[in-house]
Amino acid sequence: MSSSKLFAALVFVLTAVTMASSGSAGDPSSGNADPPWDETDQQKVGYLTKYAPRVWIHSKESYWPSSVEWSFNFLKREWSDDLNGQGGWRLTTTDELEEASSCLAYFHGADPRMQLAPPSLGLKVPAYAFWHQVDDRTVDLLYFFYYPYNRGKNILGTVFGNHVGDWEHVTVRLYRQQDTQGRWTLEPFTDPVEQNVREGKVTNAGIPEDAGSFYHAYHTFGKTHPWTAVPKVPDTQHPVIYSALGSHGVWLIAGEHDYDDKFRGDKILKAAEMSATAVVVIEKLLGQLRVRVRETEKQIKQLFGEKLTGKIIGGLNKVDEDLQKATKQLGYVSVLVKSFRNPSDVKLVDKTDEGTRWDTWTNLECFDYDAKNGLGPTWKGTWPMWLKKDTADRQVGNEDPASGPVYRWGNKKMEVGGPVAALGRAVDDSVIVLDDGPIGPADKDYFDTPELD
Repeated sequence: MSSSKLFAALVFVLTAVTMASSGSAGDPSSGNADPPWDETDQQKVGYLTKYAPRVWIHSKESYWPSSVEWSFNFLKREWSDDLNGQGGWRLTTTDELEEASSCLAYFHGADPRMQLAPPSLGLKVPAYAFWHQVDDRTVDLLYFFYYPYNRGKNILGTVFGNHVGDWEHVTVRLYRQQDTQGRWTLEPFTDPVEQNVREGKVTNAGIPEDAGSFYHAYHTFGKTHPWTAVPKVPDTQHPVIYSALGSHGVWLIAGEHDYDDKFRGDKILKAAEMSATAVVVIEKLLGQLRVRVRETEKQIKQLFGEKLTGKIIGGLNKVDEDLQKATKQLGYVSVLVKSFRNPSDVKLVDKTDEGTRWDTWTNLECFDYDAKNGLGPTWKGTWPMWLKKDTADRQVGNEDPASGPVYRWGNKKMEVGGPVAALGRAVDDSVIVLDDGPIGPADKDYFDTPELD
């Protein structure tokens, strides 16, 4: 055999071995049963961009989103010994809130009508997108939206559930799947009977037939949906979602959305009944007290003298006055609540419509959650301190919000008195008109959800 033929044969053998080796390593075109794991940072950003949602801001919204960096101009980092049972860092407004209902100018975020606003939503307000490998077949794309303020709901004339700082989010779940040619894809799972047959795919072992591919959160609740049930921007894979007026809960359609919380109608009516009973009892006690004071005033003077008797009578009159105030408050609550026809008249409603369009893919801050690595543009190759989880380490950082981890993203809760407080105590111990600031993305449990819920 000539040297040239020998050389050609060696090249052929080496090429065949190389191709076989590369195929067994999970080449997507090889039909191998093992999916590839080698998405580059650029590919991860591509997936995060492809599935980023369009958010409709309500037409009457006053508390708009912003970047966390912009809001840091109005916040400071503060240590709280009683936070999370072990102490931790929270953000609080640099300008003190005089009342639970106080509203600072920056709470309005990117509202184009406010002078303090950053550039309008057009292209400038970022969403925060995270790539997260759930298991060997599943990837979650999590999108977080930051608002400087959450406006609560009006219940019996008082707005409950306000809080400084607001994080809302949705998750798009992708599954590694093979088509009939053995090529691997990474995409949401669709109906295994109809959609897969229509697209020429096989049913993929290891993926449940009812596997959800989209989760949206609203307040302390949330729902999972199949990908085919999620509205999308035409000719794209961008989900379309709606941000509720004031409170920013995420929904899939425009309109009004009832949801349940601690102020359920049946509990409120029960509180009204308790209030009415208390009124009867207190009025009876007041009557007995007044009679007893008149009957014993002369004896008290003889025993204790004019000066001391005056103090005693004054104290009894103060008790009388306080009880009358309590009776008035309880009666107010009782009459007010009983004016509702039935428990369903007292309900919590989120309102959504197509006001301002926010196409989040035009400005995404992308992160690889597992690698704790920023994918760009701002934190490319780094991980922001405010995303770190060691929130109970007092030695990390200072008052600068960007200097260290943050557990609570807003002021401590504040309570309110007045007529409604009696109702609040009867329902749930106290009335909170300013709730604790929310937990940030790093400490939420959305990154630990084998089941998408």
